[in-house]
Amino acid sequence: MKFQIDDARADMQLRKIGLQLAISGLRIVEEYRRVYGEDNDRVMIILAVVASTLERAIRNDETGEIADLRQTLPDELMSPCNVASISIATGLPRETARRKVNALIGEGILKRDRRGVLTFVNGIGQKPIVYQMLRKQAGEIARLATVFSEAGIMVPMNGAPLALVEDDKRAA
Repeated sequence: MKFQIDDARADMQLRKIGLQLAISGLRIVEEYRRVYGEDNDRVMIILAVVASTLERAIRNDETGEIADLRQTLPDELMSPCNVASISIATGLPRETARRKVNALIGEGILKRDRRGVLTFVNGIGQKPIVYQMLRKQAGEIARLATVFSEAGIMVPMNGAPLALVEDDKRAA
C-alpha cells in the first residue's frame, strides 16, 4: 500500500511531527551507537557507507535477493564509496573521516580495496546484533507510521498496490 501525507493535517500538526521524528531519530541512532560505539561520527560514517554502497543495488534488485540481510553481497554489487564521499555525506572534515574510517577498518567493520573503495567486511550484516538492531529499528518505523496514521497525517494513497511512495510524492 502506498501512503501520502495529508498536507492540511500535517500543517496543523508539524510540532507533533517534529517531536515524533526526533524521538524516532534518537532511538535509531541509539541502536547504532549500541552496536558500533558511542562516537556519533562513527555512526554517521556507518550510515553513509550503508547509504552509499547499497542504495543502487537495492533499487535495482528485481528478485529481492539483495534485500535479504542473511545473504552476503559480492563487492561488485556495491556502489563505490570513499573517504571523500563520506566526508561530504556526513559533513565531517576529510581528515576526521579518514582517521575514523581507518579505525573502523582496523576493527574489522570496514574494508578498503586496492582502489580505495570502502565496503563492509563480508559477514558483518549477518551478525545477530546487526539483525536485532535492524529489526528493532523497523519496529520504530512501524510505531512512527502508526502515530502518523492515527493522527490522520499519513493516509493511504487511492487504494494503490503494495509499494513505496515515489520520491516526488514523499513528504515530512
